[in-house]
Amino acid sequence: MKKISSLVIAFVLVSSLVVTPSGMAAEKNFNIRTVGHLESITSETEYNEATGEEITTEKHGVDVKGMFNVNEKLFSAKIKNLEQGISYNLIGELDKVLSEDQAYYFIGKDSNNDLIQFEAIVEKVSDNDYKSTINIYEYLENNEEPINANTFIFDGNSSEIKKYRIETERKPIVLSLSNNALKSFSEEDSYYSDLQGGSGEGYRYLIQGPETTHIDAGNNYAFRWGTKIKDIETKLKKEGIDYTGYHDIVDFRTRVYTNAPLVFNTVEPISNSTTEFQIPMYLGQYVGTQFITVRAHDVTITGSGTDNLLYKLTWNSAYSPSGYLDERKFDVNPKSAPGFVVKYFMDTPSSISTGSKKVNFNGYFKYRSKYNSYSLLLNYYTEITHSDYYTIKIIK
Repeated sequence: MKKISSLVIAFVLVSSLVVTPSGMAAEKNFNIRTVGHLESITSETEYNEATGEEITTEKHGVDVKGMFNVNEKLFSAKIKNLEQGISYNLIGELDKVLSEDQAYYFIGKDSNNDLIQFEAIVEKVSDNDYKSTINIYEYLENNEEPINANTFIFDGNSSEIKKYRIETERKPIVLSLSNNALKSFSEEDSYYSDLQGGSGEGYRYLIQGPETTHIDAGNNYAFRWGTKIKDIETKLKKEGIDYTGYHDIVDFRTRVYTNAPLVFNTVEPISNSTTEFQIPMYLGQYVGTQFITVRAHDVTITGSGTDNLLYKLTWNSAYSPSGYLDERKFDVNPKSAPGFVVKYFMDTPSSISTGSKKVNFNGYFKYRSKYNSYSLLLNYYTEITHSDYYTIKIIK
């Protein structure tokens, strides 16, 4: 959506009818479904050591509620994210009739904040029954590109919980270095060992680094994430979205945090100004050690030097169509194609006790998909969040 430079909206809808200047009753309000969801999948994995089961809980969608006053010319809505408590007061006007008596396209702003803008499609389902798809964009002052965007679907469907059980044994994969695949590194260096990996709907991840760490010492860890476009397209197809096949990531985040007395320090990217960097990872016997390149538009690092380290990397439409994705398998030579990876140093104090320590993590992707809606080419945003943990053994 292009930023609206000037849009003068001054109206209040106080009833289900709007009165024309002649005093005659005008368009009747559309009865839009008030129950909806923000497009997202949030998953969390728990491991039961006694049974050897991984239990993944997925929540599809974030519940939202809307109150609408909309007709063929004007759009007014109060929308609330029931999970986060964020509310919007949207006021707009008709931009285009997409299909006579069937579909309408509105644009406008938040009446309380000119830096929040929206576009909305209202579609007729049956007589006196309508659904709406709304994209909300948040801007900074004098910034032509949105800093955040979300898709809200008011189709009468709320969030859905799914659970999966998988029998597995969580043991780190220790790579043999005797084949000289890592000639430039010591055979005792376990930085290139696969500590843990996994995948789910819309994401993949791999952590490399030592399973054991000494007291009053520390180790480096590389954390790589990958995208899964097929999962996103399956979800879009299920939603009835006419996607074009163009997708990219506009927001990627990864966090490591713990209740144990551990500290995480960023290594790469080293600071917020580091928007392009490379991190080595071992990609198997035949490919060996290769550098994974990252090229971001903006980087924000918070919590370095604490027990809660967060990386946030974003891309905006200045790079559009950026096509920024990483669909490659983790054992494929990346060459110069960029991906999603960070590197941090985990520090252990002299006071820490020996034994297993739990390190929590989560990863986040915001996919942007181009889709066709009548005569329009629009964005559709899907959020993917996964939470899990890995275990480090502290030794003397």
